Amino acid sequence: IVANGTEVSTITIKLTDLYDNTVLIATDTVTLIISGQGTWAEGGTTESRNIISNNGICTVPVKSTLSGSMVVFAKTNWDLNGSSVTVTTLPGTAIKIKLSCNPVSIEANGVSQSQVQAVLLDGSNNVVTISTNIITFSISGTGTWENGSVGARFITPAGGIATTIVKSSTNTGTVTIQAT
Repeated sequence: IVANGTEVSTITIKLTDLYDNTVLIATDTVTLIISGQGTWAEGGTTESRNIISNNGICTVPVKSTLSGSMVVFAKTNWDLNGSSVTVTTLPGTAIKIKLSCNPVSIEANGVSQSQVQAVLLDGSNNVVTISTNIITFSISGTGTWENGSVGARFITPAGGIATTIVKSSTNTGTVTIQAT
């Protein structure tokens, strides 16, 4: 599911006999435990839940705002080993860029460098690792790219991250980097 806090995956739990037949007369209490990058869709918590099965079946919706995976574990009082299912939570569409540099201050000596990183994020601040959107970097002020140029740079992100290097000039001042 997309980790946007609204998309839901419904987990279905079936109480079965030794031959994998649904026990239609079962009204057992099923204990559900969620772990990882998800919550119950109703209430948004991760606290364990007890649900009474209806004709041997119960369902529970889950959601997430964090990309990764969640595990839902179900057990009854007669099957303490239980069973689990893993739900993969994916980032949404890239809608913003988080720009940073390291170090944030460099000496005005014409050779000092700082690494600039643009991270593509979705609406829940998950890194959009599968995005192939080209990042356009622009530079202004008292610095250049590491090769001395000042023109726009076009970089395809790897794993949702695009990186470039800025180099100081011999003049003190501010270098401004923009990423779009």
